[in-house]
Amino acid sequence: MTNEFFALSLKGTERDNNQDFSINGKREDDKELWIIADGATCAKNSGYFVSEFCRRFLESWLTRKPLVDIADISPLLKEIHEQIRRDFILSKGCVLLLIVDPQNEEQHCFYLGDCRLGTVYENDTFSNINWATYPHSLTYTEMGANEEVLCESPNRHILFNILNARRFEQPTHIILRLDLRKPIILATDGFWSLFPARLPRNLNQDEIKKYFNENIWTDDCSVLIRIPSI
Repeated sequence: MTNEFFALSLKGTERDNNQDFSINGKREDDKELWIIADGATCAKNSGYFVSEFCRRFLESWLTRKPLVDIADISPLLKEIHEQIRRDFILSKGCVLLLIVDPQNEEQHCFYLGDCRLGTVYENDTFSNINWATYPHSLTYTEMGANEEVLCESPNRHILFNILNARRFEQPTHIILRLDLRKPIILATDGFWSLFPARLPRNLNQDEIKKYFNENIWTDDCSVLIRIPSI
């Protein structure tokens, strides 16, 4: 099975610059790395910080010998953080990484903050999203996995376990068993906080762009979608 991807990002109407970022790559052993990140609006140069962090991590994951294994992910994240933190001392943000091995039923997700990962399911009108991760937010800690509350609570922006240039924080690591025959979505909070988070029934570039343009996104809004195909 091969796959393609769609990546879309819009600047929020209440933002001066788009500080979201996404990237993906496939290694010689056929393992895939998918990354999405969101720079903090209130912290200087955060968009540059998260994009540099993600680019360097992907490059190391693709090229380092011996190949980077799951046990090496957190140490490598810390190494990249140490390389760039002095250039972005005031910056912070959120990041989520998904490692897919098409030959394995398990996928590995590492994340800090409120970027999210889910699986897309078509229905009669729209494509619904079943989220597999939950944000490191005060709202989730206090209220649990009620999607409407997670999206609409004024405390959803209060985060812990973020990507912070001042100090390295260990990411949450979860092992998933996603259905790789379904589309997989990585998204920043600008997208998933529009309740209910959904996509067009037909997942193609034109339809997704149309859906994005039909909505008002006050925050930067980004998705990275893995589309399986035979």
